[in-house]
Amino acid sequence: MRWGWLLCLLAAGCTPPPQWYPVPYQRVLTVGADPAGLGEFVNFSQRAAQEYVVSDVLEGSPNDVWRWTNQNPTLRFFLLEPHDWQFQVNFTLAESTWKTTGPVGLRVLLNGQVLGTATGLGQGRHEKSWVVPLAMVKAKAENIVRLELDKVLVAEGDGVKLGMILEAAGFKKQ
Repeated sequence: MRWGWLLCLLAAGCTPPPQWYPVPYQRVLTVGADPAGLGEFVNFSQRAAQEYVVSDVLEGSPNDVWRWTNQNPTLRFFLLEPHDWQFQVNFTLAESTWKTTGPVGLRVLLNGQVLGTATGLGQGRHEKSWVVPLAMVKAKAENIVRLELDKVLVAEGDGVKLGMILEAAGFKKQ
């Protein structure tokens, strides 16, 4: 009886392996922008706006349509193709900060290179844009934009640097 069980166990393990396996179904990856990922332009009223922020943009509540920035807000964008792009930024210089800083200068860097500047900006809403040279764009990759303000308000209580109120930024085709 003991040997009978042992023979059954040995016989069960002696089945030959299959000679072939079917090839798994192959899919072609189509290159395109991820609909839930980064894009070319961000409005800070978008739900996923925080995904574009690298640094120096203060978090807001989900219902905010703008965000306060520190001195050097840095954003990231995904550009699929090296088109004739124009970089645009919509922002406001608040009266409360402008009273302390006076006219403000703005320098825009794209992937570490100076894209453009704006000087003598006064209080109120601004919409600035610069033509982007093709050599500065990284196609099918993240592009980093840094907005550098020359003057900001340093809050007395906590020392937070308040720069601009950022509404939207990104790349548009010319």
